[in-house]
Amino acid sequence: MLSTKTVEIKIKERISPNAKVWIYQASKPFTESEAAKIDDTCTTFVEKWSAHGNNLIADCQLFFNQFICLFVDETGFSASGCSIDSSVHFIKSLEKEYSVSLLNRTDVAYISENGEVKIIDMHGLKDAFEAGEISNKTLVFNNLIRTREEMDNNWLIPISESWQSRLID
Repeated sequence: MLSTKTVEIKIKERISPNAKVWIYQASKPFTESEAAKIDDTCTTFVEKWSAHGNNLIADCQLFFNQFICLFVDETGFSASGCSIDSSVHFIKSLEKEYSVSLLNRTDVAYISENGEVKIIDMHGLKDAFEAGEISNKTLVFNNLIRTREEMDNNWLIPISESWQSRLID
């Protein structure tokens, strides 16, 4: 089994530990070409992202070619309802452009024994557990985290320590 120490997640150093994070998990991995385009598109979006006319201190990063993360350092201006709405519209445009789901919260992502990111509907977790495809030590992505600091420490955790554990009991 993999441990969290064997999966390295490098977050851009310029992103504040207190920055708020929104994680959008893709239903399938992006190709290298798609990932490069998404990175450029996301960078353009966050450079123009604003709340009530004030530019946000924002950044973006793509992880595992499957997770689009938007960050806002709220020591400047906080993300408002309208700015959050604009980010959701942006994410929906990516869904349409790349024929992928980024807003499905019933999908659970985990790291397989061979180190690949796998997606499973949360209702299928118990069956996967009983079939031995996952175990209590399987690393799952906790996309409920709220800050970059939480992402550093608690984004990828054993399923036994996650909210998903109740789905396999």
